[in-house]
Amino acid sequence: DPGIKIKWPNDLYLNNQKTAGILIEGISIGQTQLWAVGIGITFKNINTPNIMPLGTHWPNACKREILLDKWINEFFKLLETTDLTHLFAPYDLLKGKTIAGGIADGINNQGELIVKYSDKTITLNRSP
Repeated sequence: DPGIKIKWPNDLYLNNQKTAGILIEGISIGQTQLWAVGIGITFKNINTPNIMPLGTHWPNACKREILLDKWINEFFKLLETTDLTHLFAPYDLLKGKTIAGGIADGINNQGELIVKYSDKTITLNRSP
């Protein structure tokens, strides 16, 4: 969907308006990878500029339980992918924009933002 974008590190936009946020923390214990996922989704209008409730976009299809069930199933399928760069690229809201004094150039497979400068390239693992 061309109207869906991701603003690194954790904001989801629909038609240029913030709709949801995701926080993911992962730890490894031996060979086991554990994840804690927090999701914030705006379902109803809260009269905040630049925030679009999902119910505004899909008024007849926005049942929380159905949406979350579908989203969680798809999310865990995505966690199995090893190539985050190609998965993220079509939805990258920051690509080509100025951030931290450089130009955002996608993410790497660790989920870090790549920022290019005239003389170097750096990665960020959290918002500047």
